[in-house]
Amino acid sequence: MAKVDLDRELAVTQRRRKELGISLRLDHALRVMAHEAKSVSAWLEEPSGTEQRTVSPSTWKLSTEPDLNEAWMSLEIFPRKTAKQFNLLRACLYNFENFRSRHSGPLVVKAGDGEILKNDRETIQEIASTAERLLNDLREFQNR
Repeated sequence: MAKVDLDRELAVTQRRRKELGISLRLDHALRVMAHEAKSVSAWLEEPSGTEQRTVSPSTWKLSTEPDLNEAWMSLEIFPRKTAKQFNLLRACLYNFENFRSRHSGPLVVKAGDGEILKNDRETIQEIASTAERLLNDLREFQNR
């Protein structure tokens, strides 16, 4: 019996160590992604007056590899709420990639373009806010 108990205890310890590693790597990736998304969103803010800026969405990247993929492949270790937030984040990232592909060349952002870029800006802001909500969920997960 002692051997069985020891094996069970070792398995639980290994599982928790693996879960902690995945969640800490995801934590870092989400912090970087939230920061990058806020920077991209700032570039898409509507300028005032006659100001304009040229941006190249095709060059924008949000760091997503490989930690997000690792967490996605291990989704079953996370609570349901966290998994749903993660699914929403992946949908937003898909929309961001569509935005980047629609604007393959330089994009001039000027006063009056607010409504044109509103959906794209909201998608990028949603990436940042979802990443931050996920970070809060991960803190709870890591402290259990």
